[in-house]
Amino acid sequence: MMNHVLKKLKLPLLSGSYRSIRTKLLFCFLIVTIIPLLSLGALSYYQSAKVINSQFGKYGDNAVAQLEQQMSSYLNRMNQTTETIYSYLLDPARVDLSDHVPTTYKDIMDKNDFEALLKALKSDRTIGIYIITSSGYYYGENNLDVSKLSLIPAWQAMNTSFGGKYWLGFYSQNHAMGETMENGISLLGLAVPVNSPYGALRGSKILIEENAEDLLHMFQLFENDTKAHLKIDDPQGRIIYETATDF
Repeated sequence: MMNHVLKKLKLPLLSGSYRSIRTKLLFCFLIVTIIPLLSLGALSYYQSAKVINSQFGKYGDNAVAQLEQQMSSYLNRMNQTTETIYSYLLDPARVDLSDHVPTTYKDIMDKNDFEALLKALKSDRTIGIYIITSSGYYYGENNLDVSKLSLIPAWQAMNTSFGGKYWLGFYSQNHAMGETMENGISLLGLAVPVNSPYGALRGSKILIEENAEDLLHMFQLFENDTKAHLKIDDPQGRIIYETATDF
C-alpha cells in the first residue's frame, strides 16, 4: 500500500521536472536561434541603409550638377547676348540711334536694322530683348508695357548708378502687350546699363527676359525629391532664388 502511494507521488514530480527541462531547452533554443537572426537582420538593414544613403547621395550630387549645368546654360546665353548688343552699341556708327520715336527715314532704317539684330539674337526660350531708354522709349518687339515693367520689385530695386550686369531673378510676366504674349509665365531677367560715352542711348538699359518655366520645374523636382533647401546668389551676393518652404 505504501509503495503504491509513493509511486503516485513520484509520477507528478517526474512530470513537472520534465516540463521544466523542456521549457528551458526550448528557451535556450529560441535564444540561440533568434539572436543570430536578429544580428543578421540588423546587419542586413545596416548594409541596405548604407547602400541607399550612398545612392541617394550620388543622386543628390548628380541632381545638383545637372541644375548647375542648366542654370549656367541660361546665364551664359543671356550674358553672350548682352555682350553682342553692347559691342554693337559701342560702334561709333550707331550713335544716331535715338531715345525717341523715329521721325526721319534714316531714323526708321537705323531702328529697323537694330531691331533686326535683336530679333536674330533670340533663342527658343527668349521672351524678349529690349533696349529701354531713359525717356521710356524702347527698341525691340512692340509687346512691352514699360510702365508695368517699372512696377516689378527687382526692377525698382536696381540702383541707377549700378554699372554691371544686374540679375533681376525670377518673376511673373505681367508687363506684356498683345494677344500673342502670355502673361503669368515665370521669367528670368537680366538688365545691363548702357554706359557708352556717346549717343542718345547712354543711360539706357539692355533687358533680356527668358522663359524660366522648365528651369523652375527642375528646381521644384529637386526640392521635392531631396527635401533640400535651394538658394542661388548672383555675383554680388543677392539672392535671386530661394526655396519658398522649409522641409
